[in-house]
Amino acid sequence: MKFKEYLKQDLKDLNESTLTIYHGDNHETKKIDPKLMMNGNVQEGIGIYFGNLVVAKSYGKDIVQAEVNQKDFKPSRGTVKRNLKLAYNILRDLWHIDPESMYYLITDWVEIVEIEDITHDDIRLLAQKMGSDEVRNFQITLAEAFGVENFVKIWNKVYPKNTGTYDKDTGFYAIINPKVPLVPFKEQDEI
Repeated sequence: MKFKEYLKQDLKDLNESTLTIYHGDNHETKKIDPKLMMNGNVQEGIGIYFGNLVVAKSYGKDIVQAEVNQKDFKPSRGTVKRNLKLAYNILRDLWHIDPESMYYLITDWVEIVEIEDITHDDIRLLAQKMGSDEVRNFQITLAEAFGVENFVKIWNKVYPKNTGTYDKDTGFYAIINPKVPLVPFKEQDEI
């Protein structure tokens, strides 16, 4: 292997490093279920919440773990304007599955008379106006307007490489992708 290839591989390994995060409850969670993503605290956005093992144990005796890649999480307190195209695509797809809910949401931001009057340009304008929102608040607004299951479905369709959101200060990871596998934690797994 040439030195350049070695360096590229080393950088690739750094970007693909995994970390183990834990979720605790008393409900024997076995998978990421979108129906449960707005139960309880949503301070870091929509998802099932994970953190370190000590925190997970404080939430319940049933502990599961997930192996995730940090780069697949977006900062929950970053603003939407960092990627307005994704925001537009999410809003557009939600509009297509539930025009009435979009009407009630968009009229808080844009003057629209009838549901049929909404255009793609209006959706673009809505994305721009929501651009100053933090990602977590953008997610919560849309999940409340369209239902959490519709929101999660569209988020993962438009943004399939995103596992969820996190906040480095709280240490919480909100996993929004239901395809992330969970493994039961056993005390002997602890190092």
